[in-house]
Amino acid sequence: SQSLNYTIRRDATTLTVSAPGDILTRINENQSLGIRPLMPPVIDQVIAGQPAEKAGIQPGALITSIDDTPISDWSEVVDLISTNPGDPVRITWKYLGPPADGAVDVARIMEFGERYEAEVIPSDMGRIGIALKQTLVLDHRRLGPVQAVTHGLDQTWNMTVTTIKGFGKIVTGQEDFRKSMGGPIKIAKIANQSAEQGVSSFMYFLALLSISLAFINILPIPALDGGQFVINAVEGIMGREIPFEIKMRIQQVGMAILLTLFLFFIINDIIHP
Repeated sequence: SQSLNYTIRRDATTLTVSAPGDILTRINENQSLGIRPLMPPVIDQVIAGQPAEKAGIQPGALITSIDDTPISDWSEVVDLISTNPGDPVRITWKYLGPPADGAVDVARIMEFGERYEAEVIPSDMGRIGIALKQTLVLDHRRLGPVQAVTHGLDQTWNMTVTTIKGFGKIVTGQEDFRKSMGGPIKIAKIANQSAEQGVSSFMYFLALLSISLAFINILPIPALDGGQFVINAVEGIMGREIPFEIKMRIQQVGMAILLTLFLFFIINDIIHP
């Protein structure tokens, strides 16, 4: 694809770089090209009973070092902790209070936060029971009516394609089915998180959820619209209607499949929160 020029400004320095025209698509497909947002290591959640809570780490803490290694990015926290399963690590952090809604003022925490230090022993899986605080700042742009509709259709198409690709990876075994799919509990959790980030984030989540449900609905599973379409197509090819009793049996099988999946997703949400 055609290359695009990007102008990057950091402090007083301006740099122009060339990148492929499909850079965003490649980033979404984990071909990051060395580009990703900086994620300050601010903790959003601490899981009860896990090593972090036992060490006294609280939501809102900014991790500053691990084993005397300075920390400035969340990936460094993950790397240092995950590579020391079962071995004690000394974590230093600053704390100014619980995380508030919106952007996190890392500079303020660094300047006014109280310093703490504790020894934490990661689990055998290399985890201590913490989750990242979303600190990215969204860029809001105002569009005219025509631009808004065009952009909305484009985003809808992109999300639909992404959903189909994701489903394809699950079917082919490239993605873990248990981790990639979520039930009502996980959906409610994500909905709550998106709502905390503002109306725009919540509406985006609803749009993505609607597209996902629409795609699932057209799958050729009895009791779904996709299954009904297949039945109608078969009847059209046969030139006659399928007996009512057979269609009822097909619908019952479809409902059994859906209820089984629903139960599986609920259990999976509980086991893998």
